[in-house]
Amino acid sequence: MADSPSACRIVAVPPKSQKTDPPPSGRTPPAAARHGIRPHRRRRRTPAALRALANPHFRLMWPSSLLLYIARWMQLTLLGWLVLERTDSAMLVALVGFALMSPLLVFGLAGGVVADSPGRLAVNRSLQAINLAASTALAVALALDAAPAFSAYPVALATGTAWAFDQPFKRRAVRDMLGAAGTTNGIALESVAMTASRLIGPAVGGVLITTVGVRGGYPVIVGLSAAALLLLSIARVPPPSGVGPEKADTRRLLTMLDGVRHVAGSRLLLGTVAVTFAVNLLIFPYMQVVLVVARDVLMVESGLGLLLAADGLGSLGAALLIATLYPRYGRLGLPYMLGSTLAGLGLLALSFQGSYAGALLSLLLMGVGLAGFSTMQAAIVVVNTGDEVRGKALGVVTLAIGAGPLGAVLVGFLANYFGPQVALRIDAAAALAAVAALWLLVPEFRARMGGRTRRTATPRN
Repeated sequence: MADSPSACRIVAVPPKSQKTDPPPSGRTPPAAARHGIRPHRRRRRTPAALRALANPHFRLMWPSSLLLYIARWMQLTLLGWLVLERTDSAMLVALVGFALMSPLLVFGLAGGVVADSPGRLAVNRSLQAINLAASTALAVALALDAAPAFSAYPVALATGTAWAFDQPFKRRAVRDMLGAAGTTNGIALESVAMTASRLIGPAVGGVLITTVGVRGGYPVIVGLSAAALLLLSIARVPPPSGVGPEKADTRRLLTMLDGVRHVAGSRLLLGTVAVTFAVNLLIFPYMQVVLVVARDVLMVESGLGLLLAADGLGSLGAALLIATLYPRYGRLGLPYMLGSTLAGLGLLALSFQGSYAGALLSLLLMGVGLAGFSTMQAAIVVVNTGDEVRGKALGVVTLAIGAGPLGAVLVGFLANYFGPQVALRIDAAAALAAVAALWLLVPEFRARMGGRTRRTATPRN
């Protein structure tokens, strides 16, 4: 019996030439595995669109981003309605968007510098804590019926300041967590979080407005912000690649113009920033006017949540498609410019709508376009910059996103004097003209870039 073939197979050590599977994460294999005896495991294939979620730290940061984005869009909706109810002024409603986005213009470059620094996670957590404190204070004031209309603006400023540092931090951290091969998929999933929040946040905000009002709805924002901060506190983000202790020169990190110089030296990056500026100046401020269009043109209130969520629905589907396809496809400029064009066309269509169904379809088209714009905006910059200036270049993009508050003032002014639909029409026409001109002037948008994104993402643990 001891010499039977079956017994030999149980105790025999495999020959040196026989290859065994490498242990996961470089750990020493257990004794049974060293002797060629391994338990049967059913391999689970991660869907292509969710590949980056195999990284345990990204799995914490991603839902934190989602909850934070939902709270942000809910806040914009509820604060806008609070101001509209108490002032009946389209201009003052637009100024809520100005207060929320103006810190991006002020702190955009500083946010890029922090994103390249070893202490970036601590700074981000601190700013999110300040944002939570401001939201809690307003919730208490609303509960006590002691919150005038102007109280919306300092709270929006606190949220916008945290946003200015969060944007470049999250996008730079995706590259450091997932490596070159996982960058596009990770950024696409970040875009999914953003676009899902544009679906969920305004929809829930609209429902809360019609059911419990701003006073009853604001504690929900506080709860979401607290949960997001908790997840971010648990997550572990690696230090920025290329900026080790020997390279963490404070003087160089504080040179905010490094990113500007780098972007100015690349026609592709400069064109990306120019498109970002145009879209944020002329298209994104539409949200400040949709509330006025819904009430005064479409004359709806019960369907406000669905109307505000329509563009998010279109963005979510498009962002999931991009997350699935683009780890294997390097022509990043095409969906960026096509998305910007579709967003402009959707806004133009919305400006001519007098029916609720037509407005929904227009916003849906706009959302599809904004998904392509938002995802590839960051991917183009991350893929085409080096480690030492990546965060600073993303800070320049954040600075361009800061054109949003200027756009909010512009669209508010136009809406006050010409009506909301004419204001949207003017913005849409200008945005389409700017995107078309940049498509012709920057041939790099039509070329294949970032060949590394064509590989299958291998998340880092």
